Amino acid sequence: GNGSDLAQQTGATFREIAGSTTTLRDEAASVAEAARQQSESMADLERSVAAIEEDVKTNTRMLAESQTTTRGLDDDADALARAFDRFTTEGGGEAPGGRGDASPRAA
Repeated sequence: GNGSDLAQQTGATFREIAGSTTTLRDEAASVAEAARQQSESMADLERSVAAIEEDVKTNTRMLAESQTTTRGLDDDADALARAFDRFTTEGGGEAPGGRGDASPRAA
């Protein structure tokens, strides 16, 4: 009778609770796994950003060195041009191969 029905309902309720508990446990495990994967992805991203920052620093140093070298070469070119401007032959003309000497020299 009545007691048997109540026992069956109680058993069914316990099975439902057990099933819900299993579902909640599985969902909690899924959330934990997703959090772990997200953490790994964040660590990978942080490593990538650090590598990019290091590349930017290296490129900045290389650019500064290149600018310094370019300024040095520019200064050297100016000094060379001034030296050629001061270099004249005894006759007052430019040295062979100078800027104003376009005609070939006879041997």
